[in-house]
Amino acid sequence: CHDGATAARLWDALALGSELLDRLQTVFVDGGFGRRFRQHLAGRGLQAQVPMGVVAHKGRFFIHAKRWVVERSIAWAGTNRRLAKDYERKIQHANAWLYLANIRRLTKLT
Repeated sequence: CHDGATAARLWDALALGSELLDRLQTVFVDGGFGRRFRQHLAGRGLQAQVPMGVVAHKGRFFIHAKRWVVERSIAWAGTNRRLAKDYERKIQHANAWLYLANIRRLTKLT
């Protein structure tokens, strides 16, 4: 199944009753999602935006500014053993460990 079709089905399943996704206005997507997913989001009043600001590129791989921030944040969190796997049963506990990981990372910078 194509990424756009799968993303549209997943979006509908996740957005059902989600307060966080109800407040969302813009979704940054990869160019591989295609027109179908962007039209699907437009039908729900959301704007799907493909990042165009290329910071650097290596061969066929392009680094976009917004995508880089997300990918680096996930990589920094993944360096913590507790966040490398999904150990927590409750989302509140997982969020607490994420906050602790970011606090730990920021204290190492100073």
